Amino acid sequence: MIEDSPPDLILLDVMMPGLDGYEVTHRLKTNPSTKGIPIILVTALNDPDDRARGLESGAEDFLTKPINPEEIEARIQSMLKLKRYQNQLAIRSHSENKIFGNDPFADLPETSAHQPRILIVDDDIKDIKMLHYHLDDKDYNLSVVNNGSDAIEAISCQHF
Repeated sequence: MIEDSPPDLILLDVMMPGLDGYEVTHRLKTNPSTKGIPIILVTALNDPDDRARGLESGAEDFLTKPINPEEIEARIQSMLKLKRYQNQLAIRSHSENKIFGNDPFADLPETSAHQPRILIVDDDIKDIKMLHYHLDDKDYNLSVVNNGSDAIEAISCQHF
């Protein structure tokens, strides 16, 4: 199911009960079905070692709270643009398979224009409300879960 309709981007808190954001990122990035979903870690942690750990776990970006609304919007747009370019490049690189009778689009993500879907993973209601407030008037389909386990479940079962 995730291959049919994955989220376009994940905003993920690091400090959560159970699975922390580093572990969720690692699990998603080592799963072939979810490794291409961009993840932005959003956290109160601001130590360079925390940032390095987040990026080493596979996250594409690391933002420290409190979030600047213009910055998060710019980062989201940058990640969505990068994902579109990667999808286009994958289609182009697979196009020569068509010559050999293979379907070059069989395993590629959908690239049609649609409302980008963003999964917010955070256990702090204040931070969730802040992100919703700044992103809700944009053209995004927002979903929220409160911990890493629920994020993995939501993505795997398409409950967002």
